[in-house]
Amino acid sequence: IYEVRKNRIGTFVAEADNVAHFDMLRAGFIPALPKIPYVILAEIVAFFKSCGEIEAMANIYWSSDEQRYIAHVPEQTVSKSSVETTLLDIDDEKFLLVMELHSHNTMEAKFSCTDDSDETATRLYTVIGRLDKIYPDIVTRVSVGGKFVEIAPTLVFDGIGGDFPKAWSDAVKAVHK
Repeated sequence: IYEVRKNRIGTFVAEADNVAHFDMLRAGFIPALPKIPYVILAEIVAFFKSCGEIEAMANIYWSSDEQRYIAHVPEQTVSKSSVETTLLDIDDEKFLLVMELHSHNTMEAKFSCTDDSDETATRLYTVIGRLDKIYPDIVTRVSVGGKFVEIAPTLVFDGIGGDFPKAWSDAVKAVHK
């Protein structure tokens, strides 16, 4: 049995607690909005890298009027391992909070017990860690009312794979042993 919650962000699916399992549905996420452009993710990563050895947070909103994503960095009190902030008091008919992201600076990108207790709203969450590397580590999950399912970041972010010349693929010959 799965709990399914559908909102303007998409359809969120997580296993329900204390019930027998059926295999007709899988936990995960079915987006209702376009993917978040890579340029927004790149800006947030650059901001997180500029913060050095402290955590930081950013939010991504969907503007219903403009039909586009908007990144926002709220006022926050931070340390090496925590971020304290409050959400904006905004018109949720015009601006939908789609994703909360926070950094783990040079630490591993993984969701902590604190994240588990804080991230109970049905939406998307991302942790970006190992910001000391050229390409940091990124993990994304959905929260279905406090039940969590990790998803591939490529499901919600556009362009992570990037483009490259077709000749590069043509130059690679796989041998199956």
